[in-house]
Amino acid sequence: MGLVVEHNLKPGKNKIQCNECIHFHKDSRCCDAFPEGIPTDIILGIHDHRDPFPGDNGMQFEPK
Repeated sequence: MGLVVEHNLKPGKNKIQCNECIHFHKDSRCCDAFPEGIPTDIILGIHDHRDPFPGDNGMQFEPK
């Protein structure tokens, strides 16, 4: 079963956008943009990855 990354830091939001992104590797906390691991600011929803983030290899959120 795939990994669902969750958090409870922002009211009304308990799943990060990574879960709905075509680049997300569901069996890990990695994606095509961050093969070594998705940064904490994205996991926690602090940074909206529809906008560029340092080290994202030019890839941002793209819905499935």
